[in-house]
Amino acid sequence: MFKDRDIYDNIYKAWDSFFYELPRKKTCYIKNKYLIINKEELENKKRLFDFLELYHLLKGKLTGDDKKKDCCNYINDMFKLYKKMENTSNKQIYYDEILHFRSKFRNNYSELKFLNNICPNMCLHLVLNPYNKTLCPFEDEKPSGNNSEQIKGCISKQNLILRNDADTMNEKNSFEIWHPLEMYKTMNEEIEEGNYYDICSNFLSNNNEHCDNYMLCIMIARNLINLSKLNKNERIKKCHYFIHWLYDKVGKIYGNSMNTIQDKITVNKIFNVSYMILQKLGINDCYFDVISLDLDQNKERKYLHDYFENYNKIESNTCDNDKCPQYCKHIININELYKKNIEKCCTYYSEDKYSNDCKYYFKCDPKFNPYKLYTKLNCSEFLSSDDEKMEEVKITLVQNYVEQLINAYRNKLKLIINGNTSGSLCEGFICDTFYMSVLLVFGLLGVLLISFIVYKVNIN
Repeated sequence: MFKDRDIYDNIYKAWDSFFYELPRKKTCYIKNKYLIINKEELENKKRLFDFLELYHLLKGKLTGDDKKKDCCNYINDMFKLYKKMENTSNKQIYYDEILHFRSKFRNNYSELKFLNNICPNMCLHLVLNPYNKTLCPFEDEKPSGNNSEQIKGCISKQNLILRNDADTMNEKNSFEIWHPLEMYKTMNEEIEEGNYYDICSNFLSNNNEHCDNYMLCIMIARNLINLSKLNKNERIKKCHYFIHWLYDKVGKIYGNSMNTIQDKITVNKIFNVSYMILQKLGINDCYFDVISLDLDQNKERKYLHDYFENYNKIESNTCDNDKCPQYCKHIININELYKKNIEKCCTYYSEDKYSNDCKYYFKCDPKFNPYKLYTKLNCSEFLSSDDEKMEEVKITLVQNYVEQLINAYRNKLKLIINGNTSGSLCEGFICDTFYMSVLLVFGLLGVLLISFIVYKVNIN
């Protein structure tokens, strides 16, 4: 060690002596000269430096097919080297290289996105994620000896714990009996021994009493890892499936006959781990509500989501006389949910212009109106009783809604003027002239603003 220290000192003295007489602006200083650096560390410093200096030339090779694979593997090695430098205990010796790497990629997410698209399944876009010590999170994780037997015991019981068919098929609002969604099948695939993620190990118990917690955690991790490998648009779409799948699993494992959560502490732990996995994977567009977990509401939203995703299959369905009555009853049930949610989720400025506040489970396009299916499949011919007839849910434009408020206010005002001031005729907010005046003024201003925005959009 002292011999190495003498060698370093002599090199640094010679360097300083050589550059001492040069103008200050041209002097090349050696930083961290008092650190002991071994041969391997010096080689690592040079390898990463060369990569960063020649990256602009390397990038041009990525567009061709001949060297693309080799270039991707080389970039992957250099990104792993950076992660190794950043997480080493003697991080200070790589200070310059780490700073150089960050200056090239930290504020250049488009570059990382480009690399991730060109070189998929290498986690290149996660290189600057502070939650991960390796480039790909959960990579090559192995269970400890104590956990191995517990994991085998849980996996052997998984068919009893997480039934893939469960009870969804028998629910009145579900179309899965006719059109199973492949995405749910993929998410429900059995767990293998190789599917181990250390982040879920805290759910293991010595007597395998709570295997359902561990198995669900492993499924969540596996499914989110699969999501992270998709491009953004596809990931967002599949994320909607994941959210409904997760709520569905939580309801079936931890819910009771009253549709409330029995073990809220465990469910909160499950959600916390889910968010930790999202952070590690760098997924910032797949978040879900963990505070107000209403199982009935989540079921309804899943039915609606699955209906919209299945719409084309349902529309092209040709049912026989035996199945059509039940099929049409499903459409009627969905229509009730559609009616219940459309005003809350959709704001219509015109028939083809609208905004959607419930994108992960509702579609506002009028073409998805269940009444269109009801008429196309001639459901009225298969359903005989009057109470099974379905009414069409019609959209309400913003300007029509304001007009309805104005007319309601006028009618109430006439009743007041004519001396009919019965409490049953004029109660609450609508009879407060100040608040109604403010509402009408702001309502009209809102309509004018929306019309102006639509006008500008059409011009552009």
